[in-house]
Amino acid sequence: MLNAKENQSIQSVVDKVNKLCKNKRDPERIEKILTSIQHLWEKQPDLRLGQLLIWVMSHRKSITCPDMFYFEDDDLLSCIEITTKRNNNV
Repeated sequence: MLNAKENQSIQSVVDKVNKLCKNKRDPERIEKILTSIQHLWEKQPDLRLGQLLIWVMSHRKSITCPDMFYFEDDDLLSCIEITTKRNNNV
């Protein structure tokens, strides 16, 4: 779990990106990506989400991220929920 200073730093970066890139990415991509992940994950249900994403990304280039690889799905969901509560606009 990130400490308050790390969370603040990440939020600052997110805010800057949002200001610079407001609505420049196609929102339609979200459903397509999530549906693709869902179909692939259903075929590999024993993988955690982090493992699945690293496996997928490794087909393009060598990616290693041990923190993401070993991050449990319930911890990820908790982080998503906390982030959503802290950022009502998310």
